[in-house]
Amino acid sequence: MGPRLAGGVARGLACIAPDFAAGESLATRAAGQKTMAAFSQFAPTMIGGAADLVESTKTEFVGAGTYSGVHSGRNVPFGIREHAMGTIVNGAAAHGGIVKPYGSTFLIFSDYMRPSVRLSALMRLPVVWVVDARLDRPRRDGPNHQPIEHYAALRAIPSCG
Repeated sequence: MGPRLAGGVARGLACIAPDFAAGESLATRAAGQKTMAAFSQFAPTMIGGAADLVESTKTEFVGAGTYSGVHSGRNVPFGIREHAMGTIVNGAAAHGGIVKPYGSTFLIFSDYMRPSVRLSALMRLPVVWVVDARLDRPRRDGPNHQPIEHYAALRAIPSCG
């Protein structure tokens, strides 16, 4: 069984990874978007999405369809429900199969999915959690997107941080 059928990454990924110049002014989520676009062909069984924040977290496989209605596509519109997203991501990983699931949200909302993150860490499920946090300056909506205490909460989870 090849690496892709086992939910792994195909060879050649290192050759196409985007380069980012030191000191380049690029938001981490924009860098993540470029990286996802580069590796999408090398991880065809990776599926996931965001808790209604895909435009903000930029975690989408562009052109890969939406898993909705017809049950095909790699992008899952979880809606505004981090806990449900975490449960679905864990369930997809625990099922076995070839799926490599991920879920993304803002760091401030990680409290809503902390039980799922803890469970995936303790079970050592092969999932990817993407959290977006911009802590370098206050945002127009104030300090609600500067939740530094959430780092400690996630790092306290065994096998997580």
